[in-house]
Amino acid sequence: MSRFKLILLGTLLSGALWSCHQTHNIDLEVAPISLIPQPLSLMVDSGLFVFDQEVRILVQDSAQEQLANNFLKYFAAIGSWTPQVVKDPQTAELIFTTNSDLPNEAYALDVTPDGINIQASGKAGWLYGIQTLLQLFPADFFSKSVLNRPAWAVPALHIEDAPAFPWRGFMLDVSRHWFNKEEVKAVLDIMAGLKLNRFHWHLTDDQGWRIEIEDYPKLTEIGAWRVDHINYDENISNWWGRAVQQPGDVADYGGFYTKKDIQEIILYAKDRNIEIIPEIDMPGHAQATIAAYPEIGCVNAAPYVATGGVFKNNTYNPGKELTFEFVKDVLEEVMALFPYDYIHIGGDECNKEQWKLDPHAQQRIREEGLKDEQELQSYFVKRVEEIINAGGKKMIGWDEILEGGLAPNATVMSWRGEEGGIIAAESGHDVIMTPAKYCYLDLKQGPDDQEPNLGYSRMLLSEAYNYQLIPENFSSEQAAKVIGTQANLWTESITDWGKLTYMTFPRLFAIAENAWTPEERQDWDEFFPRLQGQLKRLDAMEVRYATSAFDVNIQHKGVPEGIELTLTSEVNHLDYYYTLDGTDPDTTTFKYQSPFVVREGMEIKAQAFKDKESLGKITH
Repeated sequence: MSRFKLILLGTLLSGALWSCHQTHNIDLEVAPISLIPQPLSLMVDSGLFVFDQEVRILVQDSAQEQLANNFLKYFAAIGSWTPQVVKDPQTAELIFTTNSDLPNEAYALDVTPDGINIQASGKAGWLYGIQTLLQLFPADFFSKSVLNRPAWAVPALHIEDAPAFPWRGFMLDVSRHWFNKEEVKAVLDIMAGLKLNRFHWHLTDDQGWRIEIEDYPKLTEIGAWRVDHINYDENISNWWGRAVQQPGDVADYGGFYTKKDIQEIILYAKDRNIEIIPEIDMPGHAQATIAAYPEIGCVNAAPYVATGGVFKNNTYNPGKELTFEFVKDVLEEVMALFPYDYIHIGGDECNKEQWKLDPHAQQRIREEGLKDEQELQSYFVKRVEEIINAGGKKMIGWDEILEGGLAPNATVMSWRGEEGGIIAAESGHDVIMTPAKYCYLDLKQGPDDQEPNLGYSRMLLSEAYNYQLIPENFSSEQAAKVIGTQANLWTESITDWGKLTYMTFPRLFAIAENAWTPEERQDWDEFFPRLQGQLKRLDAMEVRYATSAFDVNIQHKGVPEGIELTLTSEVNHLDYYYTLDGTDPDTTTFKYQSPFVVREGMEIKAQAFKDKESLGKITH
C-alpha cells in the first residue's frame, strides 16, 4: 500500500457548514467531511459537484448496475427524482473505472465540479467508493422528512483508500433473541456502510436453534422455540435468574430461517461484499440441540430449550459415534448452503463436568488414551475439523478450542482477552482479535446509573477506539497471522431493533475504523468531530444510539468544606456547564473550570457542550 499517499487535510474535517449559490436558485449545504472509517489519503479541492435530475451514472456491466441501483434508492426514499442510469460513456457524470493495479477492496474516488470517478479493480472497491460518496452528503440526505429537494452537493476531493485488515466483522446473536430476515438485512446495510465484510451469524445456542436442517426437522420444530413470558422493559434481571421451563408451559417464543430465507440473505450480502460465517455452537452451548435430539446428549442433559441465563447440562456427547454422525449430517447441509470458506463451531464455555459423569464420555477417554476432559474436547474439535475440511471449508472457533491442543488448520477467534490469539499466532494459526474488553457490544457503555439496564460490565467507546490489534511484541510473521477484528453483539438483553442500534452505535464506528484504518492513522481526538457528523446522519434516519461518551462523569471526594466535585467525560476538549439548584444547565449557567466544593442542600446537574451545542444526557 506504499503507493497510497498518507496525506490528510484534517483541518477541513471539522469546519463549519459551507454553502454556495447555484443555478438552481437554492443554497446548497455541504457538511464538514466526516468519513468513518478514515481513508488512507484525502485531499480536498475547491468547488462542489451537484447532484440533480440531470446527473447520469454510467454502468457497463451487471455489477455496476446493481451498485448504481442501490445508490439511487437513497434518492428515491427522499424525493420524486433520481439521477439517470446510462450506458453511453460520452454522457455520464458518475463513472466506474476499472484499475487492475488496485487490490481487491481498494478504491480511488475523484470528485470534481464536472463529475465523479470511482476507480477499483472490481465490485468491492466500487462499492466502498460509493459508501464513501454517500458519507459526503449532508445529514438531511438521509431524512425522509426532507422531500423533493431539487439538488444535493458534495465537496470536490481526491481519496485513495484500502483496508488495513482483510477480516472486518460484525457478529449478531439471533439465538437469545430472534431477529427476522429484514432486520438481518438491515444489519448488513449497516455493515456495508462502514466497509465491514464478514457477518458472523450466531445461529444456535442454548436458547434457540435458528437454521432449517432437512435431515433433522426437530431442530426447528422443537429447538427453535422456548418459553418467554416476561416483560424485559430494558431490565435484564429476569434473564439471568429465570426459572426453567415447567410442565404445561407453552414454548412459543422464537423462530428460524428457512433455507430459502438464508439463500436470499446470502445474495443480499454478496451485493454488499459481505461473506457470511454461520456458527453452529458445539460441543457446549447446545441445550436447544439436545432438547430436540437428546440421544446425542449426556446422561444428565436438560430436556428443554433454555429459557435464559447460563446453563450447564448442555453439551454434545463426544463418547457416542451417533454424535459425530449427527454433526457430519448437519454440517454438510450447512456447508452446502453457505458458499464461503469458513464455518464457525463455537467451542466456548463447554461444561466438562457433564463429561466426568457420563459413561460414554469416560469410555472414550480410556479408549483414546486421553489424559482428561480437556483432551476430550480437543479430540471432539479435531474430529469436527476433519468433517469441515473434507467439505472444502475452514474451521473457526472461540479461543477455548486451544484447550487440550489446537486442531491442525483451525482459525482462532480470541475473545477472553488476547492470550488465546497470541498463542495461536505463535503456533502459526490465523487469528481474529475480538477480546470482550474492546469488542463486545453487549457490555454497558457508561456508568450503571446513567445507562439503560442493558448488558453487563462495561466497554467504553474510547476503549473500543484505542484498542491495538497487533500486540507490541509480535514479529512481522506473527502480525501477519492477525487477519482482523470484529464487533460482537450478544442479545440476552437485546429484544428489539432500538436496543440493537443503541448498543451498536457509536461503538461500531470505532471498531470499523480499527479494522480498516492503519493504527498510525488513528487519533481519538480527531475521531470525535467525524463522529459528530455520523451521529447527525443517525439522527436524520431516526436511529437510536448511545451518547454515553459525551455524558459528564461527576467524581467526588470528601473535603473539610463539603464534597469536592470533578467533572470529566470520555471525549476531550468539551465544555461542561452545571447548576446547583436542580435546574437544567445551559451555556448561561456555571461553566466548569476546575474542581469545586458543594455543600448540603445543593443539587448538581451537568451537561457537556461543544461550540455551544449540547451533547449527551444531563447528569445529576
